Amino acid sequence: MELRDGLALLWRRRALVALATVMALAGAGVLAVRGPRAYEATVRVSVSVGGDCPPQVSAEYYCPYYNWLTSEYLADDLSEVILSDAFLTDVRALLTESERQGAVRNAVRVRKTHRLLDVTVQAGNAQEAERLGFAMAEVLQNRGALYMRQLASSSGHVAILDQPKPRPSTTTGSLVADLTLRGALGLVAGLFLAFAADYFDTTLRSRREVERLLDLPILAEVPALAR
Repeated sequence: MELRDGLALLWRRRALVALATVMALAGAGVLAVRGPRAYEATVRVSVSVGGDCPPQVSAEYYCPYYNWLTSEYLADDLSEVILSDAFLTDVRALLTESERQGAVRNAVRVRKTHRLLDVTVQAGNAQEAERLGFAMAEVLQNRGALYMRQLASSSGHVAILDQPKPRPSTTTGSLVADLTLRGALGLVAGLFLAFAADYFDTTLRSRREVERLLDLPILAEVPALAR
């Protein structure tokens, strides 16, 4: 199929393409307005290695640099510990029975920036997100030294920099991105339906289609009449 044939096909089936796109956008809009709203709370944590540095013993060994480097490795490992079942069990111990049931369904994600960790939890309402955030902060504050020892660091230290503050996890930017993505999927579906409908349509609409599909010479052609 040549390009102009494809464009002509899409022009003939433009109503089908437009309908699929509009339906996808309408469905995305309904889900955005009526769907369950989510909230999230973030705890910012710093990871460091304590202890005074010994006197400089050689030009190759610079103690503060290796402390910073060790802190980054510990932050990497701690980000995985926070996603473990052991950490979630410690968090559950601070929650009520109803909150424990909901905690299983909540999404926890960790973002690392050098020696800082942003631990974010999502929940169905602002109060639950805040409660879970404070539970995580309390566990990290009280059991951070234990986690550091499990990571083979006796001088590792965990400090809470920012307490959790609940906020809507669905922003205007994410809604626009979601609508754009669903609209694009609807457009792709419409294009597929247009080509599928034309594939099963046996109508010959032009001289070129007759010559190409039937491989027969054209003896006469009735021109299209103006409306």
